Amino acid sequence: LSSSSAASDVYKRQGNVRADLKGHGVPGASEDSGSIFRLYSDRQEISARELTLTVYQKVAEVRSLSAKGECRFRFISHEGEETGIQADAVEYEINQQGELKKFRAEGKAEIRGSGVNRKSDCASGGKIYLSENRNELIIEKNDSLPARLNREEADLEADSIRLGLSSRDSEASGSVKAVIAAAEDREEGLGFFSAAKPVYVSSADMRYYDAAGRFIFSGKARIWQDDDSLSAEELVMDRESGALHGENQVEAVFHFSPADDKPEERIRLSAEEMNYGPRNQNMDF
Repeated sequence: LSSSSAASDVYKRQGNVRADLKGHGVPGASEDSGSIFRLYSDRQEISARELTLTVYQKVAEVRSLSAKGECRFRFISHEGEETGIQADAVEYEINQQGELKKFRAEGKAEIRGSGVNRKSDCASGGKIYLSENRNELIIEKNDSLPARLNREEADLEADSIRLGLSSRDSEASGSVKAVIAAAEDREEGLGFFSAAKPVYVSSADMRYYDAAGRFIFSGKARIWQDDDSLSAEELVMDRESGALHGENQVEAVFHFSPADDKPEERIRLSAEEMNYGPRNQNMDF
């Protein structure tokens, strides 16, 4: 016991610290949300070089935690769902209602979620922290590590990524690169691209709306697969239907197979706008 106050006790340990905590409630995002960031408090396994815990005296629950040096966290629910966190330094703060007020992980930071009832996701970067309004998780690059978000629908890399805590919506800015996963269970791919292979995208910014399955890439956006490509100032993609829309300085390069056994042609088209409709498989320029 290092020190105490009227409302809490402070515990500090150094040198290959291990802690196994048990509590009540969920101080992170709601368990039934789509968020990667669920800090289950049913059980918490912690290891670090240095650990400081502040505990509420009345309820014997963690008020704040600060860890430094090779930090490893496992937040585990009764159902076996799990969130893993690792970083050079981690700190978080919880109010008496069990709500997360502050979270920050720095230095090779990574958050990974897994479990039977949730999709496996991973966020990593130079630092990961909770926004001031506590509605978003922010992932930022540092000098050696980009911000990354790896999810079932796409792998994303950028200078900065914002991830909604009450949904799977996300935003990215600065040197955005994305790999949209193949969808072999569907006949239709994105636009004129094959569903059997992943597609690659680069742009300045990106927004993703999970409920609609829609990506919006803006700022010299380009999508490609093998030798086929589409570029525009803005590209809007519907991952579920395969619809694809390009606007401003559109250029498409793709292979075309004529119906009358003629040799395959390579087509290059430019326009101010392009729409691809999955129902009739027509491209309108």
